[in-house]
Amino acid sequence: MSDTPDILSRVEKLMRLSQNTGATAHEAHTATLMAQKLMAQYHISESRLDLDKQPDRKIEHFAPGEYTEIEWLLATTLAKRFRCRAYRARGQFYNPKTNRTDDGDVIKYVGLDNDATYLIAVHTLARQQLTYDLAEARRKHKTDGGYYARLNAHNFASGWTAGLAKELDDQSARESFTLICQPPPEVDEWCRANLYPWRGRYISSNNGPGYASGMHAGRAFASNAFGRRNISQ
Repeated sequence: MSDTPDILSRVEKLMRLSQNTGATAHEAHTATLMAQKLMAQYHISESRLDLDKQPDRKIEHFAPGEYTEIEWLLATTLAKRFRCRAYRARGQFYNPKTNRTDDGDVIKYVGLDNDATYLIAVHTLARQQLTYDLAEARRKHKTDGGYYARLNAHNFASGWTAGLAKELDDQSARESFTLICQPPPEVDEWCRANLYPWRGRYISSNNGPGYASGMHAGRAFASNAFGRRNISQ
């Protein structure tokens, strides 16, 4: 399908918004996705855009916190659905138990500036909700024949992130954003050049105590947090 001046103009406006320092992280991220969707639909390359300024696409790194198996599971689930990658590195993190900054293994995100900034906000919100949902599940079932006395936090987190991933993937498919949400080539090239392959240890199965309730809670969170995204043409 051939493009038109109106489509080119719309893409240029969206790209300017994504680069505007006055835009919020959510606005910039949404504008980027919408511009790329139009560019893919009408086969428009960036070289055809007439922008006043096309700044370098800066690779950013953010550390959401200390490395734990549950944090790694959440980070990898979110990163690849918000145009970033997650990796493990040595660094510093705030330890709420000691109220100080400690050295140790941390999880870091790598992505283009707008994408990584937005992902950190999403990670913070998701981690708070996961912590709350797990505490509620334990409280609700604490007298249920000892079942949730055996509740494995890893099983619940595994189910929660699986539900989160399923809901986000379903939304992306409905809105035709599946490929656009993948990390850009610059991010994968940086990872190949600077990181050694590493995977987190598999921490749970899909039939352990708490998995099913975790999956339901994770899907509910994603539906409530992102289900009303209305990125329309």
